[in-house]
Amino acid sequence: MSQMVRRLNDEIESTANMCVRNGKVELLKKVAREFRVEQKSFLEHLEELEDHIYLCFLTINRSRRLVVRLGHTRSPKHQFTLQELNMFYPTSKRIEDPGGT
Repeated sequence: MSQMVRRLNDEIESTANMCVRNGKVELLKKVAREFRVEQKSFLEHLEELEDHIYLCFLTINRSRRLVVRLGHTRSPKHQFTLQELNMFYPTSKRIEDPGGT
């Protein structure tokens, strides 16, 4: 996350320098004023994004542990059941049984 913030900061600095070089200082001032007004909202969105990324990684790690655990309890030729596969999907994305069982 901090790397993304650094990249954003670098991009802002680059754009600011370009505005100054091209004589568009008023545009730069307007953007700075607008950012000051929207800063709180921006930071809230950034925190939400960070939380979402954390939850995604948590889900990925949980799924990986489950796959490893299931892999150790099954023979190499074992095929996963639909019930086992559906543990990896949210309810709305579950796999339907084509045989209807």
